[in-house]
Amino acid sequence: MSGSALASWALVNDANDVALQVAQAADCVHLVGDRSDSETILNCLRDAPLERIEQAAAKVGRPGSFRRFRTIFGPSIDGVVIRGQHLSSGSSSSGSGGPRKRSEDGRPTYDCLFGVSGFESSYQLSELASEQGLDGVERDLLLRAFVADTYRFHQTEIFLTLVNEYTDWERTVQHPISIRESTVEALSDGQFVAPAILLGDTLTSPDKNSYFYVIDPAIIQGARRYKDTSVGDAVGFLYMTSFMTQSYWASHERVRASICMPYKIEEKRSKTNKLMKDMDY
Repeated sequence: MSGSALASWALVNDANDVALQVAQAADCVHLVGDRSDSETILNCLRDAPLERIEQAAAKVGRPGSFRRFRTIFGPSIDGVVIRGQHLSSGSSSSGSGGPRKRSEDGRPTYDCLFGVSGFESSYQLSELASEQGLDGVERDLLLRAFVADTYRFHQTEIFLTLVNEYTDWERTVQHPISIRESTVEALSDGQFVAPAILLGDTLTSPDKNSYFYVIDPAIIQGARRYKDTSVGDAVGFLYMTSFMTQSYWASHERVRASICMPYKIEEKRSKTNKLMKDMDY
């Protein structure tokens, strides 16, 4: 829900480059003539005071090197803790390349519940854009930044494809509000929807139950569709936090949450019974 480990923003794919930038900012690279001497650089970083590392990280995170749609510091595929098999190419049961299914590796599979809600990327908009919409130039800047941060090759082709696919060509005039809608939809599909579906396809198995939900953003956000929203609103809706934070949720949203409650209770009950049975209680 509202994210996936396969999303481009969930992992640092260029961790070595970022680490080298931090080492340079922390004055650790000049200690050796050959930058390939990673052991010396790592020892220097380990011995450096925390304040020095924080200052170096702040330099790397400046706007000049800031990536809007990527994570500079976070989990990375280091080959030890995260081995990266889930990203290895291989033929899945669907016939498309991508992460291998857990069942293909002989690992245990479980019932899977996953889902998405639209307009998850509305937080990328400024307050002015949220209220008045976007023009074509602003849309292009957002989509180009997303493509540049997500893909290394064929960036121009991918950008043009996004513009073509997420433009309502039946409209003779592109209104700023409609451009805003299509832009947020494109970003949400790339940042949240596609990775979640890919992860669900990776975890599902023919002999296990799989549940996929799609929540209409109008149900969750209502009048807050582009204002005062945050990633994960769907999670709060599904797990009934609307009853605990009533000042944030409207009355009709709490009514919809109460309708979903019996299904969530039954889901928890069935999972608990199955777990106790598997443990021979």
